[in-house]
Amino acid sequence: MEDLFYVKGFHLPVFSIEKPDGKDEWSLLHRQFCGYIRQWVDDNVLNHVSSVTHALSLWTKLEELYARKTGNNKLFLFKQLMSSKYSDGSPMTDHLNNFQGIINQLSVMNLAFDDEIQGLWLHDTLLNSWETFRTSLSNSAPNGIISMDLAKSSVLNEELRRK
Repeated sequence: MEDLFYVKGFHLPVFSIEKPDGKDEWSLLHRQFCGYIRQWVDDNVLNHVSSVTHALSLWTKLEELYARKTGNNKLFLFKQLMSSKYSDGSPMTDHLNNFQGIINQLSVMNLAFDDEIQGLWLHDTLLNSWETFRTSLSNSAPNGIISMDLAKSSVLNEELRRK
């Protein structure tokens, strides 16, 4: 999301502490940022942020609403990760995006996993029909370490081979 702010030129009102020199339309920039962001939030969240006109205040409020680091949110994401399974025939990229998205959300909540653990976990999400592939990758991994990058590239290559 931060990248989008930089592309749109909305990064200054959010990430600057003080008004930069030469920015005469500072309040207009704040309103543009708020209007741009509000168009993407759900209706139930819009009720909480509709009156906010300061960019940093809006950003902070959205972080509070969406990125709560409570035990319940961590547990919910952890359960999603634990139950994540690849379904045969579906695009592997969809599975990888879902898996990585959950890992990223947990990381933001200060619950990060070692790269090797992530790679092994990804392999565990594959069905039993991938057992031969898992065994061959485990045996050929450098120093017996299946990194997340190795796991991702390997499953994508295997998906292509199977097609």
